This record gives sequence, C-alpha cells and structure tokens, in this order.
Amino acid sequence: MRRSAKGFTALELVLTIAFFGVILGIVSISLSTLYSRNAIQDSASAVVDTLRRAESQALSGHFGDRWGVHFSDGDGCVLPASAFHIYRGATFTSATDTIDTFTFEGGVRVTDVSVGGGCDVSFSRFHGVTGSPGTITLTNLDGATSTVTVNGYGRIFAQ
Repeated sequence: MRRSAKGFTALELVLTIAFFGVILGIVSISLSTLYSRNAIQDSASAVVDTLRRAESQALSGHFGDRWGVHFSDGDGCVLPASAFHIYRGATFTSATDTIDTFTFEGGVRVTDVSVGGGCDVSFSRFHGVTGSPGTITLTNLDGATSTVTVNGYGRIFAQ
C-alpha cells in the first residue's frame, strides 16, 4: 500500500514561483508607467502654478517690476532644461532677483519654449501679459509630452 505524499513537488514549486514572477513583472511595468505619467503631470502643474505666481506678482506691480519664469539649468538659454526659476526683473541673469528655483523629478525636461522668446516667459507690470502667446513643452524619459499654454489673454493651462 502506498502512502500519499504530503507537500509539493519540485515542478509545482517552480510553476508557482514562475507564475508570481510573471505577475510581479506585469505590476512593476504598470507602476513604472504610472510613475512616469504622474511625474510629467506633476511637473506641468508646477510650471502652471509658477507661471501664475509670476503673472500675479506682475499684475499687482509687486516690487514695481516685471516678473517672469526662466526655463534653463543656468543663466543662458539651454534646452532641454531640468530646472526653472521665478525671477523679478526684465530678464533673467545670475544677478537678477531670483525668488525660487525648481527642479523637475522623474526625468522630466522642458524641451521647447515658444512663449515670448528664448527661455524666459516674462509678464509685463500691471498688465500681466507676455510678449506673445505660446507653449512650453515638457517631455519625460518615455517620450511622453505635456504642453503648458499661455494665451494672449494671460490664461495659463496644461494639456
């Protein structure tokens, strides 16, 4: 008479581990995509908030000057940029009154700025308008993009 074996066979263990490995791989890919998508959405929101802050400061005539946002890692206009700065004054330089500096996370970069010209989006004092309407394009490591639009009436929004 045979006794029934208790426990699992080696084949059953290997199949179970392989099954959980496949599930783990699918979940990790989904989470990676979700993280990348959230990073670009969060970055676009941060750009919109900062542009609105600069526009508000210019509209109120805070410090009696223009206000703007500079998209570049340094003083010059170098794109793609992983940082942006809110500043006071007509143009951004290292001597300008830089109020805050922000860096993008998750591999997000500003790849194009077509508002006003160059890497600066400057808002006029008391009117709060830019030199010309346009867009700011953000791109993540996966190649996904988000566009921030500044229209001729000063409305700022992300798409």
